[in-house]
This record gives sequence, structure tokens and C-alpha cells, in this order.
Amino acid sequence: MATSHVPALRPTAGKPSRSALSRRKCRKLRCQGSSCSDLESFLWTSKSAAGLLRVEPLREALMEGAGDLLCRAFAGTPEGRPIKIVMGGLEVALTEFAKEHKGTRGGVFLVGILEETQEVVGTAAISFFDATREELAPEPPQDSAYLSNVAVLDKMRGKGIGKGMVRAAEEAVVHFSDRRKLYLHVRENNREAVGMYLTEGYMEIETYAPLPRWISNRPAMVLMAKSL
Repeated sequence: MATSHVPALRPTAGKPSRSALSRRKCRKLRCQGSSCSDLESFLWTSKSAAGLLRVEPLREALMEGAGDLLCRAFAGTPEGRPIKIVMGGLEVALTEFAKEHKGTRGGVFLVGILEETQEVVGTAAISFFDATREELAPEPPQDSAYLSNVAVLDKMRGKGIGKGMVRAAEEAVVHFSDRRKLYLHVRENNREAVGMYLTEGYMEIETYAPLPRWISNRPAMVLMAKSL
């Protein structure tokens, strides 16, 4: 499965990279309030064609694997970014996600790990507030649960990892918030991803193209949603 839809992290070029391209040590990420214990309470597993998939919230030891996967998954797309920007976006997202708003975390970033090899094979991010995600049209309802950064390691595509990450994200929405509807954006020309979401019970809400196709090569964006 190709990368499901566009990323929605808030990247910043000013943050240092955790990848092998940069050996500079980043500051330790810290949870706030009950956020740490809440994160530790979530673990989702599922069988896939590649083996047992374990999905858990992102932690320090998984940062490099998640960043490298995202960088490779979005390479060649309008949303592609250098590894340093991707890693900075991850750190910013984790900082914002750890903050509590009205008793709810800002969001959670999930990482899929293949149990047999301990390799990072998938990612997915969920935000619960507008302040913890980028603005994309068509816009979902204010402060709704929003899914982004669904990506799968190239060699693991077609093995059910993408579906596993989406299903884990749905469970995380129920676990971490009172939201019962999950929204996402997907590129209209990514028919494989659109088809996967339709199969998983998502409905197309609205399609938006900023410019006519004969003027811009940027594909139209489709807003989809599913009741949980």
C-alpha cells in the first residue's frame, strides 16, 4: 500500500535531527500531567501477512526508525521533506501532543513494530485539536479527531500493515478521547489508499482542488470520515 495520505505534522527546520545524518543529541522529550501513564496504557496488536504487528505510542528508541520511514514514504510527493525537517516535525508533534487541552491529550503518534524483527514498519498520528495539526482544505469540524502520517515501510506494503495502523489509530481515539468520529485527508489520485479507506468504512465527505488541474499539478484532496 502506498502512503495513505498527506502528513500533518508541524515541521520546523530549526530542530536537530535524530537520524544517522546528525549525531547531535536532542533534548529529552517530556510528558506533562497524566500523559505519560496514559501513553503506557495503550498497546494494540494484530496479525498481518508479515507477522505479528505491535502498535504503541512513539518513544525515544523509535524516533529514528519512524523518521526514516516517513521521509522515505513521502519522498517524491508534494509533501516530501528532508530527514532533518521530518525529525524536527516529529519532536514538535510529540511536544504538542503531550500537552493537555480540556483534560484530553493534544494527540498521539503511533508506531507499528514487527514483533519478530523489532523493525519499525508503520506510522500513524492522531490529533484531537486544531492547534496540534496543520490546516488543510476541506477542513474537518473544529477540534475533531484527525488521522495523518499513515505510512508503511516499502517492503511491507501489501501485507496488511496499513490497515493495521488505521485500526490501531481508531482504537487510540476511543482510548485517549471522547471523540467518536475520525477524519482524514487523502490525495484524490491515490486510488489505492482511497479504496482501502472505503473498505474500512470511511465515507467521502468533500473534495477540494485549490486550482484547476490544467494550472496546477497538485492533486485534489478528499476529506473522509468514519464513525467509531
